[in-house]
Amino acid sequence: MTSTDKESRAQWARIETWLAANAPPLFEALRPGVSDEAIARAEARIGMALPDAVRSVYRAHDGGSFLDFVEAEMLDLDGVVTHHVMMNDIGWGKVPELPNLGIPHGPVKPMWWNPRWLPFVGTGQYLCIDLDPASGGAVGQVIEYLKSAERRTVLFPSIIAWLEHWASRLESGKLYFDSDRDELVAVPPDAAAKHSASAQDRPSEASLLLRALVEERAVEASPSDALLAGIARVLAGKRDAKKRARALEALFSSSDDVDELFWERERLSLFLDDW
Repeated sequence: MTSTDKESRAQWARIETWLAANAPPLFEALRPGVSDEAIARAEARIGMALPDAVRSVYRAHDGGSFLDFVEAEMLDLDGVVTHHVMMNDIGWGKVPELPNLGIPHGPVKPMWWNPRWLPFVGTGQYLCIDLDPASGGAVGQVIEYLKSAERRTVLFPSIIAWLEHWASRLESGKLYFDSDRDELVAVPPDAAAKHSASAQDRPSEASLLLRALVEERAVEASPSDALLAGIARVLAGKRDAKKRARALEALFSSSDDVDELFWERERLSLFLDDW
């Protein structure tokens, strides 16, 4: 076993331990690792060799649902290939038409889509393995790819560093298992279920949620006081769910805070839909 294998297995062991104790359905849903033959087939399909760290991570587990993202999970290796092929088909040809997208934040190339990015988390809004970094970057670094956002952000130096980040998040006590939805959430399920909370309580809980959602992220962004105040005003003033949704969407669309934080924006929207 190589040192890379040992490192990835150590991080997986932390995740397995936490899930087994706190979220048994998600632990049971972790997929078995893939074989070297399956890795070779995937590499042949994408026409590129995978970094050792990526191979090691997928040898241990072929992805799973242990993230507190909306409708997102760590893709299995077949899913990585499928989404990569799909994005190459629809994304590469659009680059000349979208010159304002792809502004780099960190050592990532300024492109709307790069055919050497491999999606491994998400379904359209992705975390990607970057096999073609800009000068100063590392092959295999993890970047955030948001289709409608200008920035392309380097988040982690490798997939193992990303895995370590999630192991630490799980162990931090800041994530909770919602047994009704079989998913992890960044706010306790009993707090999310307080539909009877008074209007004056709602802004503070929403502010707490949004801060929790970005607190552990490896991006240089945080909710501004203006955004939190705007959410508070919407919650306090809009009783009708449709009007509240429209007001929140307008608020989000005009705010730089959440325009580049797709995952937080989506989870916040779903949470507020329950009020």
